[in-house]
Amino acid sequence: MVYTFFSELEIYQLALLGIFASAFLVQLIYYIFIYGKVGRYKQVKLDDTQIQWPPISVVICAKNEQENLKKNLPLVAEQDYPNFEVVVVDDCSEDDTHYLLKSLKVSYPHLRHTFIKGDEKFTHGKKLALTVGIKAASHELVVLTDADCWPKTNQWLRQMAHCYQNSSAEVVLGYCGYEKRKGLLNRIIRCDAFFIGLNYLGLALCKAPYMGVGRNLSYKRSLFFKNRGFANHHTLVSGDDDLFVNEVSTGKNTKVCISKDALLLTSPRETKDSWFQQKTRHGSTFKRYRAGSKLALSTEMASRLLFFATCIPLIFLLPIPYIALGALFVRLVVIAACFKAGINKLQERGLWFPMIMFDIVSPVLYLAFYLKRKFTPKRQQWS
Repeated sequence: MVYTFFSELEIYQLALLGIFASAFLVQLIYYIFIYGKVGRYKQVKLDDTQIQWPPISVVICAKNEQENLKKNLPLVAEQDYPNFEVVVVDDCSEDDTHYLLKSLKVSYPHLRHTFIKGDEKFTHGKKLALTVGIKAASHELVVLTDADCWPKTNQWLRQMAHCYQNSSAEVVLGYCGYEKRKGLLNRIIRCDAFFIGLNYLGLALCKAPYMGVGRNLSYKRSLFFKNRGFANHHTLVSGDDDLFVNEVSTGKNTKVCISKDALLLTSPRETKDSWFQQKTRHGSTFKRYRAGSKLALSTEMASRLLFFATCIPLIFLLPIPYIALGALFVRLVVIAACFKAGINKLQERGLWFPMIMFDIVSPVLYLAFYLKRKFTPKRQQWS
């Protein structure tokens, strides 16, 4: 029966079926064995009796972030951790950031701050501020976040530090989602961040790390200087997190911190234009990724596009349309289960159905980002 079925097909039908089957197989591999690892990851329970914890320097760069620092900095400074400092870099702020930091230091003696003076003859991006902050840090373990981010619990630093215990870790990747608000744009932004999280966390769990997000990221200070900081991409606006991690991370020196106690939140962009601008800027770093990283990311998207592009014609062209329909159903069940488990693990409530829709529209969305980036003039700016 199987032989008869294939013998009756035309060459173009066989070609379409071959492409469809290959794309289907690749999709199953990604969603079961890569993205699915995030949802299946078992949170490590910390030892309550542990006394010795390595000292940590939390580095935050701020440019006109007075209100965000006022709201979020206490949540960082009040972490339940025995030995840490918070280093804030005031990068040419024109608001009252400097005075706010001085007042907060009264309540938080482990808060330190430094600043960069503005110079009309010299412009710089965030990488300079980060370099200044890391140089000012007193400790080997550096944890990075942004002024508009806040930890969901006071156990964040313990979870991040635990990843360095009894391991060869030099880089620890955390997750930071976007605050849940009303509106379609907010759902899209949250879906995009969640899917990126499945990508970089899942690939890191497969010993193929390629990026991190500077809102929740840690690495050793010595690793930063050994790599000469951001020297290889200092002219690019973006890349302080993903390009640096892409350069220094390996399957042996990189760990992930996936725990409900180690999650951060940040404020989402409020307009489509500002979000598009942010995505366009961040996307400019992709071409500088390692060849293997670019291949891993491109393969999933290409296989998804080929799957949808061949599935619909095969429903009408095959003598037995249930083959294509069955594969479509199986893939839907697999991605739905993958998203559900990942959403539970990363505490992204309310994203399950939007992620099903996002799975279909995201290729078009990412194409729009690519075209915008292609025709957007390059200019240096603080991100």
